[in-house]
Amino acid sequence: MDITEKTYLIIPAGGAGSRMGKSIPKQFLPLNGLPMLMHTINAFNDINCQIIIALHPDYRDYWDQLVDKHDFETNAIVIDGGATRFDSVKRTMPLLPDTGWVAVHDAARPFVSKKLLKKCYKTAFSQGNAVPVLRVTDSLRMGNFTENVGVPREACFTTQTPQIFPIHVLKEAYGVDYYPRFTDDAAVVEFMREKIYLLEGEEINRKITTPYDLEWAEKIAKKKK
Repeated sequence: MDITEKTYLIIPAGGAGSRMGKSIPKQFLPLNGLPMLMHTINAFNDINCQIIIALHPDYRDYWDQLVDKHDFETNAIVIDGGATRFDSVKRTMPLLPDTGWVAVHDAARPFVSKKLLKKCYKTAFSQGNAVPVLRVTDSLRMGNFTENVGVPREACFTTQTPQIFPIHVLKEAYGVDYYPRFTDDAAVVEFMREKIYLLEGEEINRKITTPYDLEWAEKIAKKKK
């Protein structure tokens, strides 16, 4: 199997982006004139995938307006997202078949490279799943401001997306109720005692979260164009 075979891509985009401090969610903010979510979708142009986007219900019409404004061509199916990332991904499960492969990718990671995508899919196909990560370079402490301990950074990673799994595995994993530790799909699948396979991610595959990130992303978008 290779990445020309049809797969599925879930983009949870139901967040309000409150940390960005903008009037609209960050996934709709422009990067070099094009909404961030469109950059994210375009990153997967070489992958034969059916895209499913879970949007905040209040912004479904706004997204349609953006698609018309930019004459943006996409095969994406759009559904209402949930209150959390977990809920948004879970709502997409009935739209998936029982077999095949599915990737979940954050709407606010618009610069995932073709090279990393290829590595992620190949790792998933050979190992059973794939989660890109970066090694932690800062020193770490765990606890609170008054009670804390050092944590060996050599054993720690930050996770990225896309995270890729067999469809039947992800469907079974999302059959459980929400738990606060479910901050990404790897955590949900791991809850089933599934082994998670890691591969080296990329610095440019940063999640755009803060105003500083947005400034950086605007510069990258202009350079790429």
